[in-house]
Amino acid sequence: MNNQPITFISAGMLRPKKADNILARLHLYLNYGLLGLVSILSDKGFDVRLVHGRFIPPAEFVNYLNQKKWLDTDYPLFLSIPSNYAIGWSKEFCRLVKEQKPELKIVVGGRWVVGTDGRWIKALIPEIDLVVYGTAERRIKHLLYPNEWQDLSFVSSTSISIAEEPLDCLPNLNYSLLDNFEEYQPSIEVSRGCGMGCSFCAERDISLSKFEEPSRVISKIIECCEKYRQNNIRPYFEASLFRPTYKWAKEFEVLYRSLQLTVQWRCESRVDALSPFTLHTLASAGLKVIDLGLESASFRQLVAMNKTTNPEAYLKRASTFLKECKKAGVWVKVNVLLYPGETYDSIKETLDWLSAHQECIKGVSVGPLVVYRYDAGANSYLNSLRILGACAVDPDSLEREGIAKLHLSREIDCETAEVLSTRICQQFMSERDYFDLKGFSYLPRTYSFTEFLQTVSFLNPSNIPFKIS
Repeated sequence: MNNQPITFISAGMLRPKKADNILARLHLYLNYGLLGLVSILSDKGFDVRLVHGRFIPPAEFVNYLNQKKWLDTDYPLFLSIPSNYAIGWSKEFCRLVKEQKPELKIVVGGRWVVGTDGRWIKALIPEIDLVVYGTAERRIKHLLYPNEWQDLSFVSSTSISIAEEPLDCLPNLNYSLLDNFEEYQPSIEVSRGCGMGCSFCAERDISLSKFEEPSRVISKIIECCEKYRQNNIRPYFEASLFRPTYKWAKEFEVLYRSLQLTVQWRCESRVDALSPFTLHTLASAGLKVIDLGLESASFRQLVAMNKTTNPEAYLKRASTFLKECKKAGVWVKVNVLLYPGETYDSIKETLDWLSAHQECIKGVSVGPLVVYRYDAGANSYLNSLRILGACAVDPDSLEREGIAKLHLSREIDCETAEVLSTRICQQFMSERDYFDLKGFSYLPRTYSFTEFLQTVSFLNPSNIPFKIS
């Protein structure tokens, strides 16, 4: 081991994926998976750090790294591409790095972007030296040494395609290794996978893993409070499907209350994942915000996206769940997906349902389906959507950019879908609601509501996803 720095980069974006404005560029998205790898290496004694590209122009970002001397190393540079929307930024970043440091090896990962197709991402970004598939907690130390790459499994340099076994416990995250960590709300990973079969989801066939033990989650909350030196952190309990048992919830609540914790937290779940008993138990143990994957209230669209086979029962349960959240004092941000085959009638069904439950809804997030190229099945999935009346705006964009925007139907084209998404958000969310939800998790921790209103005053009211009172 030498004392040279090892730098991990979470790729930024050239522009926000929705409306590009000052407010959108303030958003912070923690790459907690990458922080886990950095934390593992730090525990082994390596000098490591993690830097997020955010919306910083690649040239400016490379200059920052050079000023810090974080590229002056014999170790590889590690780049995580967390979103297909980050590919453009990554291309420019890697080109600039290799221009200045041609001998520096670049290792790239990002399992929801690169999938297991290293040839594709290397064709887009030829400066890449190695592509890593899946997670890498067990392999990360070996990735430091290029002479060991040919012996590794599940990387672009070999034909060995055996995915690594998951860790017995999810990594502890060391936030002091994250550049400017005080700006970010922390994340606590509690499970992986989902397996609920929704056609649009990358984890539809990946089974839900065992939950982290309540005692470990409580320990991680306490560690975060100590690292941030304050108790007003608002962690996100990371799980593609947050579905703890009532036993887990009760054990967590007992520990939380016995330690007199006051930390509020957030999670993502489905309308059919938490019983009322579990919900109220979690609410008494700090749960404050749920990102709820409703997706639609149109029977036809729910079946089309394979969200449920019994839409009537699904929506009845959703109604009950929202009312219980209201009783428990839990804010609900409802996710709505405009899916292929959408019509004005199907959208009206969803709007009518949301209107009937508006008093239980803190806000909404609405967007049309976008197809991402993360495995060989993306083209097949895109073609299958033709049966529903959808087609790609640019058929070549999936291979060229990793993204295919859609005309959802003859009635709802791509541009109309994007406009409708903004209008629906404005119908169900005020500026206060928007700030409360975004400020809870994604805006800089020191960013105040007064500053937010000042920022909003410079924006075009028709292009922001909330109504101004």
